[in-house]
Amino acid sequence: MAAKPTKAEIEAAVSGYVEEASKPPPKNKRGKGGRPYALEVRAETLRMLRGAGMIQCTMDQAAAMLEVSEKTLKAFFVREPAAKEAFDRGKKQGVASLRQSQFNLAKRFPQMAQWLGKQYLDQRDPDRQNWQEILARRNADNPPAPLSPMRVVAVFPKPMASDDELPTPALADSKPAE
Repeated sequence: MAAKPTKAEIEAAVSGYVEEASKPPPKNKRGKGGRPYALEVRAETLRMLRGAGMIQCTMDQAAAMLEVSEKTLKAFFVREPAAKEAFDRGKKQGVASLRQSQFNLAKRFPQMAQWLGKQYLDQRDPDRQNWQEILARRNADNPPAPLSPMRVVAVFPKPMASDDELPTPALADSKPAE
């Protein structure tokens, strides 16, 4: 029969067991048990988020670029504020870049300058009534020359027919008048 263990041996065995049990389980990348995160904060991920923001991607489109779901991307933004800031900063830089491009185009194309004036300077096209007022004011100082009969003939060479002189189309199934 085996000898009965002493109290010291029992305590040593139990303390070893307690130490073994109190050790944390093997950790994954994020330091906890379970599945690792789909997105980690890396320079490449932040660069892609900033680029997606610069071209004004929606959250869904940015998630597709990173090959994750929109829900995963939103959780990543909550967990990692630096990633959300990179995306937002990219959006702001994209808007500034687009504005700069528009102003460069305005140097070559007057239509772009006109559009920018409407957008940023509250410039508007005068409506038809305003144009009539402008022309009336101009004509008050310098009235247009009246049309002479020769000028009328040059502008309207043939008088217009009255309603009773207009030809009526013949109907295909009507009988000729006898």
